Amino acid sequence: NAGGGKTTLLRYIEWVCWQIFFQRNSLDEEDDFDEFDDEMIYIPLFIPLQTIPSSQSQMVQKCLRMYGADENSIDLLMKQDKYALLFLIDGFDEVAELGSTNLFISNNLSSWRSKCIFSSRVDHIDRLNKNIDLVFAPASERCGNLYIAPFNTTQIEQYVRNIVFSQFSSTKLITDEADFSTKNELVEKYIHKLTNIPGLIEIVRVPFVLKMVLDILPEIISLNNEGAGVNRNLIYKKFNNNVYLKEAWRLISTSMIEFRKIDLMYLFKHMCQLIAGMMYFSNSLTIPLSYLQNLYEKGTSSRPTHYEPEDEHFCINLNDLAKDFIPIYNKYSALVVPSIRRNSNKFDKAVMTRLLRGLPVYLSTQLLSTNAREVNISFIHKSVYEFHLAEIMYQQISIGKDELIAREIITQHSILHFITEFLNMTMIHEPDTDVAHQKHKLKEKLLSFVLNSKDNPKKESTSIAASNAITILNCCGENLSGIDFSGVNICHANLRNAMLDGCNFAQANLTGVDLSNSYMYKANFTDANLTAVDFGELPRFDQEIVGIKKLRPISTGAFGLMHSGKFSVLRDLQSAITTTKLQSVVDFTYINNQVFCLTENAEIVVSQDNG
Repeated sequence: NAGGGKTTLLRYIEWVCWQIFFQRNSLDEEDDFDEFDDEMIYIPLFIPLQTIPSSQSQMVQKCLRMYGADENSIDLLMKQDKYALLFLIDGFDEVAELGSTNLFISNNLSSWRSKCIFSSRVDHIDRLNKNIDLVFAPASERCGNLYIAPFNTTQIEQYVRNIVFSQFSSTKLITDEADFSTKNELVEKYIHKLTNIPGLIEIVRVPFVLKMVLDILPEIISLNNEGAGVNRNLIYKKFNNNVYLKEAWRLISTSMIEFRKIDLMYLFKHMCQLIAGMMYFSNSLTIPLSYLQNLYEKGTSSRPTHYEPEDEHFCINLNDLAKDFIPIYNKYSALVVPSIRRNSNKFDKAVMTRLLRGLPVYLSTQLLSTNAREVNISFIHKSVYEFHLAEIMYQQISIGKDELIAREIITQHSILHFITEFLNMTMIHEPDTDVAHQKHKLKEKLLSFVLNSKDNPKKESTSIAASNAITILNCCGENLSGIDFSGVNICHANLRNAMLDGCNFAQANLTGVDLSNSYMYKANFTDANLTAVDFGELPRFDQEIVGIKKLRPISTGAFGLMHSGKFSVLRDLQSAITTTKLQSVVDFTYINNQVFCLTENAEIVVSQDNG
């Protein structure tokens, strides 16, 4: 999952393969080398999918060109038959355009003497809803799958020990522990802190989060001493703030211009949010530097509003990103570039690059042609992008806007988790705030998004916003019992384990909704669209069901029945199928080459073909 070490593992495999390769080729022909035979030696190629344009075809060739290989070298590598190639294909979940594309087939990887290892988040594979062999294996072949387990307590201790022993002289960890005489005592102190702060040990089982926590452990200890809870959101927030703070102090110490540290902190934060928004709208985890330049040059004539650094409701504007970006750039440019050299209407790549240096991002170069290269911007980790995206979604929700959550169904568990923690977090920086009242207001805003779909049931963006809103409410653990959801359109919402007792879903569109393990006592589903609804484990009815009004398929082998004003789930239709002479039909459905007809006499009749 997020931060679990997928990329690190592939990089390690790459390193091991090169070690074996060079060890084998450093020996003379007459040397005895029985440890590895040639069939066990691979030439590895690490392929970061998010940096490969149109990776559905020529993926390997594009990656090799990115690493500087010419066409002759690529051709020689493809034709050599001494060693097999090992393609380490990273980030399948990070390229939305791939969908369920089988890259092995679309890239004709069978033409290479190769094997492949793909990395992807588990929830992305689950969303594909396909056999993984159809996505990752050659035609008619099978592929294996492995999961990276989270750190156990022993591995956490070993990781801390490695960090302390390798960085003891320049560690950024707890500086007030310098009185410890040995490194081992320092390791024990860190482990004690990690295990005694409530909830922290479970969070740091993810390697990337553990790395962040070790960087910000003094702040976490301070917050814990103040009685504030520690969650994943707080860790990401403190980590980002440390990055901003380091660059802010550098600018303050080297600049002749006076400015407040807090202004820079807000500016860096808002720029991160803006980059996350741009990535979200462009459906990519990288954006080119030229995109920012074009945005600036096209938007300067629109006279964007003045940048207010302490505006906590800074939100991404889908229709005009320039109105958010230009004030930030101009503000930063005014701080770091002397006025005598500054052109207020010209984008300076050097200034932009300097701004990006204060953010948790990295810049990579992509080869476009022989003489053209593009600088791409990416966050240091996908979860950092998801944190900032969740943050601006939360900000929009808090002021009653649904523009971001109306774009697409949010299925990424990590984004939902971040939003949930933003909604549930204790307002430690506003001690006088009535937290319960604020949460109630946020719940009302989300409910308003859901209920708005009654008035615009056919408007796709309204339906998407409604589905995401009710999913977020459910992820927050809100009890939705007794609410009138009649006529809402919440297709593909996640209501797993939801409390829905007494809810009214009459005439609602519940297509593809996950209702598994939900509590639905006395819920009303009259005339609701239950196509592809997932009820999880379905009950079996042995008693007679009378007064049937509607028949709808809801999953393989299961049907929803409206009878006597009630809703039931029928697992087995065999006992209900009759051979009575067909009377006038009031409803029917077609499943597996069979037509199931419902007569006004409350009988279900099945026919095959035209019989």
